[in-house]
Amino acid sequence: MHEKVYDITLDSAGWSCHSAGALVGTFPSWLLAIAATRAAVERDRRNGLAPVVRYQDLKGSMHTLDLDRNDAEPPQMRPTEGRGTDRLAAGQRPH
Repeated sequence: MHEKVYDITLDSAGWSCHSAGALVGTFPSWLLAIAATRAAVERDRRNGLAPVVRYQDLKGSMHTLDLDRNDAEPPQMRPTEGRGTDRLAAGQRPH
């Protein structure tokens, strides 16, 4: 199987998803970006590809996301990450 990589990154318009250097879409929240990426991953799997999804945390580091797990909780919303970051995952702009 061939591998296809999706990168979900934070930008001024919300969360963007890129694959092979091309913009797949921009979404106002992390949860919407993950939902759209999940749909693309399922299509890719049916076509014999092995998709990999990576996401950027608020510090700029990239991490691999396990889409086979059914927890769509944004990493930024976990209590150990600090205060105020839940707005970014929900699609609200920081002040």
